[in-house]
Amino acid sequence: MNIIAEDISILSSLTANTILTPHVKKFDTLTHQHHSKFERLSIAIAFSKQYKIVLVLKGTFTAVISSEGDVHFNSTGNSSLAKGGSGGTLTGIVAALVEQVYNTLQAAILGV
Repeated sequence: MNIIAEDISILSSLTANTILTPHVKKFDTLTHQHHSKFERLSIAIAFSKQYKIVLVLKGTFTAVISSEGDVHFNSTGNSSLAKGGSGGTLTGIVAALVEQVYNTLQAAILGV
């Protein structure tokens, strides 16, 4: 995420439906600071559509956003997942699901 934040043009070279999993604060560094959660979500939807990616916007209520702009919320989140290593664990789970029979959107939703 830090490398992409330094050179946002990298996003244009990603394969369609690539999964990115930034925490909301890291997403802010990719785009800009947002004045409200609604504004951040609106920007995230446009971001997913523009770059044709699946965006897992991690937070208390993680949002999985498709490359078409559809949003799926996990309303069961809590602060215990905001610990070091939990993002890597999520990435591993999602990658394992992609390697099975799931497309990237399905894998992101199921992994979250």
